Amino acid sequence: MKLHHKIIKKFKSNNFLKNIILLVGGTALGQLILFIISPVLSRIYGPIDFGVMAIFTSAIAIIGVNSSFRYELAILLPEDDKEALHVVVLALILNFLLTLLLFVFLFILGDALFTYLNAVSLIPYMYILPISVFGLGVYNVLSYWAIRKKEYGKIAKTKFSQSLGMSITQLLIGVMSSGPIGLLIGDAFGRIAGSGALGKAVLKDGLDYLKQFKFKKGIYVALKYKNFPLISSWSGFFNVVGLQLPPLVLAPLYGSSVVGWYSLGSRVVGAPIALLGKAVTQVYISEVPVLAKNSPDKLKGLLIVTTKRLFLIGILPTLLLIFFGPKMFAFIFGDSWYKTGVFVQLLGVMYLMEFIVSPVSQTLELLGSQVQQLIWQIIRITLVFSAFFLPKYIGAGVEIAISLYGLAMSISYILLLLLIFFNVRKLVKQQNKNSYL
Repeated sequence: MKLHHKIIKKFKSNNFLKNIILLVGGTALGQLILFIISPVLSRIYGPIDFGVMAIFTSAIAIIGVNSSFRYELAILLPEDDKEALHVVVLALILNFLLTLLLFVFLFILGDALFTYLNAVSLIPYMYILPISVFGLGVYNVLSYWAIRKKEYGKIAKTKFSQSLGMSITQLLIGVMSSGPIGLLIGDAFGRIAGSGALGKAVLKDGLDYLKQFKFKKGIYVALKYKNFPLISSWSGFFNVVGLQLPPLVLAPLYGSSVVGWYSLGSRVVGAPIALLGKAVTQVYISEVPVLAKNSPDKLKGLLIVTTKRLFLIGILPTLLLIFFGPKMFAFIFGDSWYKTGVFVQLLGVMYLMEFIVSPVSQTLELLGSQVQQLIWQIIRITLVFSAFFLPKYIGAGVEIAISLYGLAMSISYILLLLLIFFNVRKLVKQQNKNSYL
């Protein structure tokens, strides 16, 4: 048999690999659009505009991570679709209620809050915040249903439509107006785009079950999976705070321009890594509950293969950023963005570790080790806070702060990976012990 026939045969027989390639393909196309349009946007919007967007998107991520109280994670666990759809409805209701509360909160205290935070420039745009949070929450809930049904093609299409919608909106509004408004509206539109297609999939798959929705059953699933809001929500909160902290801390310590430089690097390098990693995550986590229950040894093998392949994929781009980052950014985005290249260069190893570990980071939660995940999040956020405030306290420059941040995050990812391997190995030992009984 010819080599290419063997490769095709192996690809068709390997559903895990096929699903990853499908999702990564849609995500990569979306990220290609963002990369192509970023040099144009960097000449329409300045570092301060990107800084405002970074602060805004950080706030959206921190609030949005618990917009459904983490019940979206529980969608993967029920054995029957009827119970899973009750979890979907519960999560969407909670997301809607949180959005309403956020609108009311901003209406009453928004001006005072942003004035206290020395972010008066954000007041005209504050009502975009709950809209973005709502869009993020709905999309997350619906995408977890699609993961449960292994509708990876639909998820891939939505990744592309999100990036396209966001890019076009940011470009058009940026040409017609000044300031960060285009970046913020485009980001909100991108988060909402794609939810319609996934919503149709939910109606198609479970319309009969949705008609049978019972309030009592909703209370039942809320209590059955109560560890997600009680424990996983804190873990998720600390996780996002650890990731989104830089813009919120850099702004008061080093100024909006520094946040803007960091933000462009995060958009061009960090966001693609996070989204590509999430594409792998969406396939990986669909396998974890079944393998953990029936074949822990296969889960261990899947974990090893996944992390090894991610390392091999990520090492070359990381080396390019470390050696040529500043010159690349100055050439592509303009001389005013040279500093972004320096930041990316200093964070190269961190981006590689994020790319490797992030896709498997939900393993602990899916294995029921939410407390360990929470402890790890607290350790990480402590390291990140120290990395930013210590240099400022001793009078060191922003480059030292960025370097220490990269080191703190890299150490955190290594620690998490060790915890995951420890728990999976423990599961395998338990299975072997039971087989002898």
